[in-house]
Amino acid sequence: MARRKGGEAGMNLDSLLDTLTNVVGVLVMVLMLTTLNVQSAVQRILDLDPSQLNVSAADLAKAQQQAEQLRKLREQLASKLPTVTTTEPSDNFGVLLAQIEALKKQKPAEIVPAEKLKETETKVDENEKKSKELATKLVATEEELARLKALLDKTEVVAAPPAKIVSLPNPRDAPAGATQYRIIVRDGQIVPFLPTEIRDRCKKQVELLLRQPAMKTKDGKIDCEKLVQTFNKNARVFDANFRVQLAVVNFNLYIVFELKPTGGESPKQATAASSNLRRGLKSLQTKHGDKFYIRFLVWNDSFDAYVAARSVCDEMGVLAGWEPYTVDYTWRESLGMTVPCEGQPPPPKPDPNAPAKPALPMGPTDTVD
Repeated sequence: MARRKGGEAGMNLDSLLDTLTNVVGVLVMVLMLTTLNVQSAVQRILDLDPSQLNVSAADLAKAQQQAEQLRKLREQLASKLPTVTTTEPSDNFGVLLAQIEALKKQKPAEIVPAEKLKETETKVDENEKKSKELATKLVATEEELARLKALLDKTEVVAAPPAKIVSLPNPRDAPAGATQYRIIVRDGQIVPFLPTEIRDRCKKQVELLLRQPAMKTKDGKIDCEKLVQTFNKNARVFDANFRVQLAVVNFNLYIVFELKPTGGESPKQATAASSNLRRGLKSLQTKHGDKFYIRFLVWNDSFDAYVAARSVCDEMGVLAGWEPYTVDYTWRESLGMTVPCEGQPPPPKPDPNAPAKPALPMGPTDTVD
């Protein structure tokens, strides 16, 4: 190919330079226009009033707050992400093989028999049933406790009863020649006891019965059982305070005194100004002066009644003492008559060679306190 001439080459280069200059100029102008448009748009945005876009300042503040919260949440999540470390596939494969070998070495779990499983289920059911029963009882107990607390709150506070003043005992012998009179304190009642009068009336009734031929046996003895039955059925020995009965104890006749429900006085009645107790003590003072004393026979269910009666004696200056008795004690006294009961063995003949018996110790003398 033949070379072009030098003049043609110079012309082509000039044309190219002119073209490039024109293109660069156009690009510069486009860039300038674009820059001016962007600056104008930014300025218009800055000058724009948010109210024209129907966006309030509160909405804008709320949007900014939410954006800030999202930013903080993103930072927290980024800090909590674990560091990811890459391991070679061969390492993971080795770990898995080690775990498989460990599982192979473990002993298989024992299989629970069906009977054992059923027994366990039965026990579980029983425990659940007992638990429900206990829960029911607990609820009932709590309700009862609440009821009692409410009842206790409604209950008025009861003042303590007044203190009972009891003098300390001062045991000493009764005055010489003083006559003893007894008062029975039983079933909460205070009952004057005059057995001599009752005994005399009983003796008269028994003497009348002994005269009847029907009471005697073929050998001239007395059928004491029949005598007692006839006396208790037909005798007319009355007393305001006692029911009088006859009994046979070891072939001896005894009078049994049963306190009537209406017998005697209550502590309130006995301490009244016009009580039978006060009148009786006053009568004894008139008859004996200070040559008598009262012996209280106190059953253990009536100590309060004794304290009330004793206060009357102390108030009137009457000496007194007391003896305790049990609730089931039956008060009885000898009739004071010798009756040849049927079946009674004869007394043993005295042994002349027997040593003399030592004298019995003296019993306790009557005392007052």
